[in-house]
Order: sequence, then structure tokens, then C-alpha cells
Amino acid sequence: MDLLTDLLPAMRVKSAMYTRVEATSPWGLEFIPYHHTKFGLVLEGNAYIVIAGEAAAVPLSAGDCYLLPRGEAFTLKASLDSPTQNFEDVWGQIEGRTLRYGGGGAACTIIGGRFIFDGPRYPAILDILPSLVHFKVTPSELRAIRSTIEMLASEIADPALGSPLVVDRLADIFFVQTLRAYIGSANGRDVKWLGAVADHQVGGALRALHEQSAYGWTVEKLAATVNMSRSAFALRFKTLVGAAPMEYLAHCRIQKASRLLRESDMSLGQIADTIGYESEMSFNKAFKRHVGVPPGRFRCALSE
Repeated sequence: MDLLTDLLPAMRVKSAMYTRVEATSPWGLEFIPYHHTKFGLVLEGNAYIVIAGEAAAVPLSAGDCYLLPRGEAFTLKASLDSPTQNFEDVWGQIEGRTLRYGGGGAACTIIGGRFIFDGPRYPAILDILPSLVHFKVTPSELRAIRSTIEMLASEIADPALGSPLVVDRLADIFFVQTLRAYIGSANGRDVKWLGAVADHQVGGALRALHEQSAYGWTVEKLAATVNMSRSAFALRFKTLVGAAPMEYLAHCRIQKASRLLRESDMSLGQIADTIGYESEMSFNKAFKRHVGVPPGRFRCALSE
């Protein structure tokens, strides 16, 4: 079974929403965070993308595609010193899924939007990806992706019998097309997590950790799950993932706890039990060790 066939069953795309942005310099748009995956495809011109919390601006040009697997806030702009405006504030200017925006200078056209997954948020397995997945598509990949976008637009604009099902399937295809293009690109081949996911045994362990993070895993149990000895498994996992198995499990649990603190009204004890800690006290210690503040203070800060 190939990498995507093995990985994607847990990543069911329900639909895709998108906007065509026809911008002219100077221009800049800020996008708020979202719990699903964001994407963009540059059809014409040049721009920069800046992920919230990261200093480096990444240049984009025609044929570039980008994914934000966890939907972080980000900014697109014509140049590093371009003024910016919140996308929500210009939403009303969109006509027929197209936003024409900017000062009349050099043109840049981007199709951008988000993949809506079957669930309240992106699948946990996408935590393996970097915050920005950026790559160049080939001409044939560009034609295929644009064709899928056009079919999506047609189904949404003129729905017929079975359109919801068709939209769901096209969104699935669109996501696979973009991720496949990334994996085949020079950027994708250089990213360490690909080797881990592609590895039959370590990839299986990663999926087990993400899908059953509350289970009482040990290195021995994980190794047995993928039919390896403890020592061989621990070494291969650390080499490919860059962290020891139990260190990675702790990361998965704290990531899930952070989401529950943001998105639910569960008590700290309930969250501790849900993510696999034996007591609220052990959860508090682990969360503070990883995040820097106790979970209760973390939750309070979210409402300030």
C-alpha cells in the first residue's frame, strides 16, 4: 500500500471552500486561524506568505501551492512592507467567489480557501506536518488541480441531484492532488516526517499514537504492535521522527489537551482522563512542563 492510500482514510475531507483573489499592488490580507486545513494556489504574479508567530516571510510565485495543515493565522501580501487588511473586512467585496483588491499595480492571482474535514477540526495525524507546506506544482499538476477547482465551482454554483456527494468527493480529490504534489516535490522529499510516515512500521506506530493517544502505551507495546523488538523500534522511531516514542506521545496528548481547553467546557479531571493521564495532578505537571503554564491558567488566558 502506498503512502497516501495508507495515510488518508483517517483524513476524510467533507468539503472545500475557496475564493479567487485577483490582487494588484500594493495589497495585503490577514487571515484568522481556523480549525481545518487552509490552502492556496498561485496562478499569476508574486507574493509573500507569513505564518503567525513566525518571523520569516516565504516568497510565492506562479505555480506555487501552499497548505497550512492546522489552519494557523497568516498573512498574504505583495511585498514585505505592504499594508494589510483583515480578510473578514473585505468579505463583502467578493463577487461570484472572486475578490478584486489592491492599488492597481502589479497583478497577482491566488485561489485560496480551506478543506473542511468530517469532524470539528483537522485530523490529528496532520500534526506531523510542518506549519507551512510550500511547494511548486508541475504544469500537469496545475492543470489537474485547476480542473478539480472548476468542477467544484460548477457543482456549488448550480447544484443538481447528488451534488453534496459530488462536492465531497471532489474535495477529497483536491486534497489528495495537493498533498501528492507536495510529496513528489523537492520540498516534500526533504521533509523528515515523510520518511517516518512512509516507513511501514514507524508509520503504523504514529497512526496508533494519534488515533489512540489515551491508551496506556509503552515502548514495548508499540514495538509489539508493529512486530519489532523494543530496541530496534525505539532507535528507528527516534531516527525518523526526531523524538523518542514516549516523548512524541506526550506531545500528542498535550496537543489534544490544548484543543479541549480551547474548544470544550470539560473539567481538568475529565480532560486528564480523556487524554490518558491517571490523575489531574499528573496532567497538570505534564501540561506545565510542555506549555510553560498550568492548564487552568492556559484556559483562563484564552478568555482574557
